[in-house]
Amino acid sequence: KYVSLKIGVRESTKTGYRTVLRILEKEPFGHLPIDKVRVSDAKTWLIKLQQEDGRGYSSIHCIRGVVRPAFQMAVEDELLRKNPFCFELHTVLVNDGKTRDAITRKQERDFLQFVKEDNHYRKYYEGFYILLNTGLRISEFCALTPADIDFKNRCIHVTGQLVRPSNMITCIEPTKTAAGIRDVPMSDEVVECFKNVMKNRKQPKVEPIIDGKAGFLSLIRMVGLWLQCIGNITSSM
Repeated sequence: KYVSLKIGVRESTKTGYRTVLRILEKEPFGHLPIDKVRVSDAKTWLIKLQQEDGRGYSSIHCIRGVVRPAFQMAVEDELLRKNPFCFELHTVLVNDGKTRDAITRKQERDFLQFVKEDNHYRKYYEGFYILLNTGLRISEFCALTPADIDFKNRCIHVTGQLVRPSNMITCIEPTKTAAGIRDVPMSDEVVECFKNVMKNRKQPKVEPIIDGKAGFLSLIRMVGLWLQCIGNITSSM
């Protein structure tokens, strides 16, 4: 019922809801009447997800992020007196999340040099250079068309992102947050990279049109392939 009331959310958010529902369907905990769930039951279940099922802290955090407001709705509907999930997660689970460290300037130079000199990956050099020197998300980069590149004012108009959610239908979504709609300045090197991308872009037999938008600078079939390229290159270095 809680999920059915969440209207106007993005497809990626709906995918997260469906994932949690599938988990609950498989768990004995998910078949308990809500008025029988105690705080200790909630804690025991989350501990089981981490220690027995091997789920990470961040994954369990996302699962509880759906379950807790659902129970809160039951409290507001006066079906429950107290929300059994109203406790700090770190008091129950071990935070096994790893902090991501930014790469150094030397690592960035080594990475780009490897890409530039490799016979297979050299075709992605401009794309990687742009990503590293603008801070664009891969999905934002894949959504760019020539209309988004303002050479006169030397900036990139970021208005959306190209995504492919679990329904496997590629679509244009708004940026992750409202602040994501922005103009990103371009250095001389980034300008040159975009010019090379446009110059070397192969004309497809059928121009992809996604949500009324066409002329994408990156014709890679899906955002995930960019991530795959990064993984392959990193392991090859």
